[in-house]
Amino acid sequence: MKKVEKTKQNIGVTSLDEHTRKKLFNEFVEAGGEVINEKEERKLSDFDRDLQKRFRNRLEAEKKQNKFQYTDINAQKKTSPKYPLETKEKIKPASQSFNINEISQFRLILQRFRIRLRLFLMNVADFTGYYFMPKFIKKYDEEYNPCLLSMQTIYFNIFKQNMRNGQRIIDSLDKIHPVYFELIELLSNVYDRTTSNEILEHFYNFPDVPQEIKELREPFTKIFRKLYPLNQHKDLILIALDRALKLQNRLEKEKFTFFTSNKRKVKNNIYIIFNKLYPRLYWLMCCYEKRIFISDKDIEDTISIFPEDMPGKRKKSPPKTFDLQFDDNLSFKDDGKEKAEDQNEVIPDPVQKGLELMSKIDIEKSGEIYTKNRIFKNVNTKDKIYIANLLFNEFDIEFSFILTTNKIKYNTIFKSSDNLDFKNKFANIYNEIGKCKNRLLDYANTLAAFDKLKSEKPISSTQFIEYSNRLSALNKEKNHIAAEARAQIKMFMEKLCRELKTLIDDMNSGKNIVVNPEDIISFETAIEGDKIINNKNVCEAIDCAYNYAMAFIYRLSLEGDLCGNPEFNEGEETIFDSNLLKEKQEIKERPPVEERMIKNNQKQKKDSILKELDDLL
Repeated sequence: MKKVEKTKQNIGVTSLDEHTRKKLFNEFVEAGGEVINEKEERKLSDFDRDLQKRFRNRLEAEKKQNKFQYTDINAQKKTSPKYPLETKEKIKPASQSFNINEISQFRLILQRFRIRLRLFLMNVADFTGYYFMPKFIKKYDEEYNPCLLSMQTIYFNIFKQNMRNGQRIIDSLDKIHPVYFELIELLSNVYDRTTSNEILEHFYNFPDVPQEIKELREPFTKIFRKLYPLNQHKDLILIALDRALKLQNRLEKEKFTFFTSNKRKVKNNIYIIFNKLYPRLYWLMCCYEKRIFISDKDIEDTISIFPEDMPGKRKKSPPKTFDLQFDDNLSFKDDGKEKAEDQNEVIPDPVQKGLELMSKIDIEKSGEIYTKNRIFKNVNTKDKIYIANLLFNEFDIEFSFILTTNKIKYNTIFKSSDNLDFKNKFANIYNEIGKCKNRLLDYANTLAAFDKLKSEKPISSTQFIEYSNRLSALNKEKNHIAAEARAQIKMFMEKLCRELKTLIDDMNSGKNIVVNPEDIISFETAIEGDKIINNKNVCEAIDCAYNYAMAFIYRLSLEGDLCGNPEFNEGEETIFDSNLLKEKQEIKERPPVEERMIKNNQKQKKDSILKELDDLL
């Protein structure tokens, strides 16, 4: 702008009037001059021609592509049938395509509506999906829960009531496939008394008040997590239980009616569990997640089912750590005197030593500790589970130190089949002590409830009927929990004996696992009391723990005094009160059966010769 003003001053344009200015401008235009606008010039200078070409080419390419799409759609319209709804949905122009988020939200709404409808039609929850129907909880109490409990009692009846026959049944099932026993065991573990009480507590206390679905999410998820891996193998479970019942009937020689009734009960229970309870739990899980599961992997990821939880990992059962020796080939035609003196009655040396350790325990003193802690209060001293509880407590005080101490040092041995890291193994075994104590505590609580109910006296006849039903149900539950507690302790002791036996065999032969078998274990008696393994070397301490565990297994087994009913019947005594040990020790010290038979034959020959001489004289 400054340059233009200077030129105007130099030429003298400012001094000219308007008439002369117009005249000069017309002459300039006639001569071929042009007037330039500064704003338009600035716009043209900023404009990018290359960018305009690229944009124009892009628009032309998109127009061509859209033309081809429309021609394809028109061609399909001509060739398609009268119902072109599917083709319209599959091929749409870009302008008519829906948003993916809108479609997924619409599907979720439909899925939630379907879940609520299913739960409503199955009488599980109301249509809002917030409250349980009272019919479902009542049916769970009267039908589903008893079926789960019945499968657990059948398992204990087959495998745990008679341990020897149970082991034979397991071995015969393992010959077919190890998964048979694994499936039966997993199905028996579905029932848990704490989860069932948690589900039914509100229904018992407030039967008319509806319960929210979200309150029972955890217990129902636990049951579904246990049932989901078994749902795929329900036919195999039925076959396995059928074979197990046949073997039990053959071994125990029971009536055929008992076998058929048990078989019918098993079929009915499996049908109710997997055809009625499982579908309801599945839709209940969908309600908790607010969507329908896509696949099995989706279910496993959602409810945290790992590959280790699926059946099929079990191997054949190892040989038993403790089994009394017997010979099936020995048979006599006498009155049964020789059968009573068979090797079946001989107690092995580890069991004998363990029983000697148990005889040193003062049961009355240890029983006073439990009465102070209000556990097993006012219990009968002849109760078998009470005695088992005292013996298990003594094991925890005296020998559980071996499982956690750093005074015993182990070498880690690597094999192709197993990694022998005994420190971790014993730590895992020690953690199972809590399970045994929980079972014993459950028995103490049910025993206290049974004694309290027993002290109540009904007034009228209607109250007496109700009272007797409640008493019989509680007595049945008490016996069932007693069998569970016994089986849990026995399984713990068998597992411990298996590991201790490998250590004892190694210390007697190679000494590869235990680094310091000759080190002395000592305790401060002022702090930890006088223990049995005090001032003994590592080898002796492990041997003492093994003997005690073996004796405990013997007393809980079929030949022991702590097997059978929870209380001692009339005429029954403990193994220390009776002369059973002395009799069996005398039998053990006697010569073998064959030697006795030879001696008897020699005596008979001498007697026959003397009789012949007498006849001759």
